[in-house]
Amino acid sequence: PKLWKRTAYRCNGICHGEAWWAGSGVGKEYATSQLSSLQTPIMHLPSGADGSLELSFVAMWDMEAEYFGEGPIGKSACAARGYDGVQVRVLVYDGNSTSAALGSVEVLSPKGGYGEGPQGQTALQAFENVYADDAPCGDFEGWSGSSGTNYSWTKQLFALDRFAGKDVRIEFLFASDGSAGGEGFWVDRIRVHAGSAQTFAGREGVMSEQVYTSTPSAGELGRYDRVPVIAALPNGYTFDRGLAKAFAARSAAWSAEWAAAAPGSAAALRRSYLGWSYRAPTTHTRTARLHPGQEACMRLEAPFRGSVRLATLFTLVDKIGVSAVSLALRSAAEPHAPLGDGQKLLSSSHGVEDPGMHRFRVDGVSPVFDKGEAFLMCVGIGSLKRLPADDPNSLPFLHLPLRDLSTAGQGNAPGATKLIVPADSHPSADGVLSTGLDPWQGHTFVLRSEFVEAPAGPDEAAGEAPAA
Repeated sequence: PKLWKRTAYRCNGICHGEAWWAGSGVGKEYATSQLSSLQTPIMHLPSGADGSLELSFVAMWDMEAEYFGEGPIGKSACAARGYDGVQVRVLVYDGNSTSAALGSVEVLSPKGGYGEGPQGQTALQAFENVYADDAPCGDFEGWSGSSGTNYSWTKQLFALDRFAGKDVRIEFLFASDGSAGGEGFWVDRIRVHAGSAQTFAGREGVMSEQVYTSTPSAGELGRYDRVPVIAALPNGYTFDRGLAKAFAARSAAWSAEWAAAAPGSAAALRRSYLGWSYRAPTTHTRTARLHPGQEACMRLEAPFRGSVRLATLFTLVDKIGVSAVSLALRSAAEPHAPLGDGQKLLSSSHGVEDPGMHRFRVDGVSPVFDKGEAFLMCVGIGSLKRLPADDPNSLPFLHLPLRDLSTAGQGNAPGATKLIVPADSHPSADGVLSTGLDPWQGHTFVLRSEFVEAPAGPDEAAGEAPAA
């Protein structure tokens, strides 16, 4: 389909009647990946004219917004000002208008220039594939962005004196990349003057379109290979190659609704998360080492009647001689007897590095706690395995990241932290040996637990209070 057409759309003010328009339709964005020009016929520019040779016209444009963050263009490192654009070129011919051969192509710059960015940026990326990589920066210049608010028409002047006596064709070259654009480019009242004499007027029937590159629509034949195009986007749609939709979606308002869970189902049970995530200032991080026989314990409280379903411990990767990490639930009251079946849960830690995260399924072990009931969750070294490269004099350890916690030293508060040696690790101990409360001075280890409401029993489901 043709890009350039005559239209009265947006022709007002200094535009008279109709103008040439490179666009796709009223209210639509122009097509992507276009390289097409509006050309004059070959004309002879007089030499020795009484006054200067000059090209004049009025123009307006609404193209892809200028953007100054892209890298340089070409070997000359031309600073980029934007993407799509229109530039005026002169095609100089050898011979005469009936048997002419194209000799050279030169990009013209209007009086006052095409415009530039805040740091002097002038190059447009859509012209990057038009010219050689070593082309001067002036070849990549053109109009881009918008000609002004409310679709402002502007008058443009170009000096043609250096082409006096030559056969030339003047063209308006339109280039778009593969992403979003605007409504296009308009031009009207195209004139060439030699002094006070007009030598050319770009009327309808005189100007023609030269398509260099275009994107065919479904059902058309490819311009060069003549292969049918079998698919295309619907009219008015373009590929979101600039990811504009992705940027908009990140801040878009949204909402969601979930169907109510069936009464008595697992999804209907309340859940709460106990413990604390990692937090530490970058200038003051603290860690601790657990050695064989030691357990680090954190006091927690049940937010409602229920049990612990899942627990996750976060560790550091360096360790020595540790092949498994343990988790145990213990009574908050000394001597901190094991709860549930008394068995410790284990998480493997194979190899020379710890995986950094250990997850324990506790729902088959945890007793049901009443609301407000306190208990301890304790972690330690579950099993040992020295590697051949380990120093025999080194003491095995598990390395824990610590976070600050104001309640770590408050014995009856959630988060109170202890370091203990259970009886099964130290047979001479009467119950447990403890290093005391708050071993890391206002810090605790990083353990997160999912606590799930206990399902209602038959009496509770019927509305009766459970027996004391």
